[in-house]
Amino acid sequence: MIAARFPGIITPRNTNVGDLIVANNTSMEMFHIQQTNPLRIYFRVPQANAPDIRVGQSIDVVFSDLAKTLQAKVATTSESITPNSRTLLVELHMDNPNNEIQPGSYAQVRLTSGSLGQIVTLPNNTLLFRTQGLQVGVVKPDNTVELRDIKVGRDFGTTIQIVQGVTPSDKVIVNPSDSLTTGKTVRVAAATAVSPSPAMAKK
Repeated sequence: MIAARFPGIITPRNTNVGDLIVANNTSMEMFHIQQTNPLRIYFRVPQANAPDIRVGQSIDVVFSDLAKTLQAKVATTSESITPNSRTLLVELHMDNPNNEIQPGSYAQVRLTSGSLGQIVTLPNNTLLFRTQGLQVGVVKPDNTVELRDIKVGRDFGTTIQIVQGVTPSDKVIVNPSDSLTTGKTVRVAAATAVSPSPAMAKK
């Protein structure tokens, strides 16, 4: 008799009645048992967002084919960044008492701004490449400049996520000059409204 350490459902069965089972034959899997409650969900988080993931944190899991969004909790993490992908492996546990979600189902993990902390997206022409790393110029209330060290997330081509260093309320300088320094006084230009295109004359 073989007893599993947890209740579950046998999915693949590789043996039949009458088959010879050889002791210590580790190359042969007799059957596979799936745990259905709780379900384990694994996904990877970019290195820039890894410090925001905490054990016990609630995260949304989207099952698009069922049109449902369910909550799961962070059970554990690998506590290390995978070198080739620069990501953190995260394990979620999700309650599934009625076997509503079958093991192996496709799902998407949705990380909101609340679960990842404050994330700002800026255009690439706001970045300053300095020897100490990436910076942006922020205009303070007295119209002086403060150079901020930033931590970037995902690169979208023309824009990039800023996960640390600025907030949505900061005024960031566009196309800063290489000579920009902290304490320099600048003048904030008024926003100009885009005028509509003149209508084409009718013949």
